[in-house]
Amino acid sequence: MTEDGATVGGLPLFELMLQVSRELNANAIVAIDCQTMISEIGPERLSNSIIERLQAVDLLSQTLIEIAQVLNRAAASCPADLCLPESFLTSVKLSALRDRLAGTASDPAEHADPELW
Repeated sequence: MTEDGATVGGLPLFELMLQVSRELNANAIVAIDCQTMISEIGPERLSNSIIERLQAVDLLSQTLIEIAQVLNRAAASCPADLCLPESFLTSVKLSALRDRLAGTASDPAEHADPELW
């Protein structure tokens, strides 16, 4: 174990950072799709107060993309041998997300279509 609590072996930090970046980008695409759907509904049918609140979706997509880019740059400078314990992701409740973050499942872009309620 290193001074900062990381372990040698286990979950490589740079890989986790890259996977989190991919997750953020995938969620940004969802937010952009929501913006597209809202524009297809026709903003003229929405009140100004609703339109103003929906601007947060635009900010959300931009923020997710920016954070993903920061993580990509950080991962590029992260030592390849810096690892986290395998138990690091046990607090992630969504099992599919936990598996993707651990690198044991497909990327978010490869997900099956979601089930409708």
